Parts: sequence; C-alpha cells; structure tokens
Amino acid sequence: MVVRVDLMISLDGFATTTDQTPETPFGEDWPRLVGAYAATRTFRERVLKDTTGAGTTGLDDEYAKEYFENVGAEIMGAGMFGLHNFPDDPNWRGWWGDEPPFGCPVFV
Repeated sequence: MVVRVDLMISLDGFATTTDQTPETPFGEDWPRLVGAYAATRTFRERVLKDTTGAGTTGLDDEYAKEYFENVGAEIMGAGMFGLHNFPDDPNWRGWWGDEPPFGCPVFV
C-alpha cells in the first residue's frame, strides 16, 4: 500500500485561510493562496466542471493533473468539508454538493 500526502502551502508559509463563511467557504484569502492552481485547465475541468478547454497549461497544470492521478480516497479535515456547524445539517454533502470533484471516496 502506498500513502501519498498533499498539502498546498503558499510561499509565505500559509496552508489555510481566514474568515470562513457560507459566502466564502474557503476563506477570504483562498483566491490568493490557490490562484495559480485554480486557473489551470485541469482544475477548471475536474473541480469546476468547465468543459470549454479554458484554463492555463504548463507547469501548474501538470501539477494539477498529477494531484488527481492514482488516488484511492480523499481524506480531509472538517474545515475543508464544511464550516464547523455542518454536523447540524444532516443533508450536508460538502461544498461541492452530491458530486465530489475528486473522483474517489471522501473521508472527513
């Protein structure tokens, strides 16, 4: 069995953002933290379900492609799955709804 760990960290050392709200589920600074990754063609296709072919290619897109390869399960913390009050809603399925963009089971 092989375990792969992936943690995105900004050049200035941040792995999370601040001020999560229902309107900004990943926090106020999320676009700055993941801007290059979120702009890739692979991210747009896999996560945003954008089939137009839009998005950047190159090194960032290659990294994005590798992220989705050979993953058997996604294990995430409660903060990525939902705000800390999500256990109060029995219908909560994550920020993405009924279809996780990961293409594999998700464990919180």
